[in-house]
Amino acid sequence: IHMFYARFIKDKGYKDGLFRIPLDMVFAYMEGLAYLILFISNVKAQIAKLHLKFKKFKV
Repeated sequence: IHMFYARFIKDKGYKDGLFRIPLDMVFAYMEGLAYLILFISNVKAQIAKLHLKFKKFKV
């Protein structure tokens, strides 16, 4: 939503016509996908750290 707002409204992308809407929606989708991938990789890293921490306690 942020990328769509920034490109279409704030940067006045609406002046380019209606074909700009799908383009800006794709940019917004890619930004959202990037944040989702960062979130998932961060969760995986935290889980790996927890596994290492609990592995030390198992004897």
